[in-house]
Amino acid sequence: MARKMDLKDVIANSFAVLAQTMLPIPIADVVEEKENGVTPPHDLSGIIAFSGPMEGMLTLHLNKKLAAQMTSLLLGFEVDESSPDVSDAVGEITNILAGNFKTELGQLTGKSIEISIPSVIRGQQYEVESLSGTKTNQYIFHTSDGDAFAIKLTVK
Repeated sequence: MARKMDLKDVIANSFAVLAQTMLPIPIADVVEEKENGVTPPHDLSGIIAFSGPMEGMLTLHLNKKLAAQMTSLLLGFEVDESSPDVSDAVGEITNILAGNFKTELGQLTGKSIEISIPSVIRGQQYEVESLSGTKTNQYIFHTSDGDAFAIKLTVK
């Protein structure tokens, strides 16, 4: 039987599983913002689409410093912000996060969720925009050391 769906909990739990298994980044809090929230500064975004009982995309927005820190934790050695390993790791982190999201959402709905392969955008001053007719919620994760990143969930 499907449980009541709270997307903030689904997103927070999806990252918590990732943090417990591969990326021990202490999170101070998670803030949910509805449409038009301000995204923390970011230089990289991992994007992955999903379909099933809900259709849309999950986007992870990170600044270079935090992306390099996560990459170093994932790979087990220090990497520079400009390393090509950072883009690869952001894609893999997005893929793992979306896989956790798929599992959480599947347990809530009792239905199968499919995910695409991840894409990564790297640069400055860009926006990831969605088609009209979609709704985006943003979940801002504040780390214990004062940094922040966002996970956006866009649904049709």
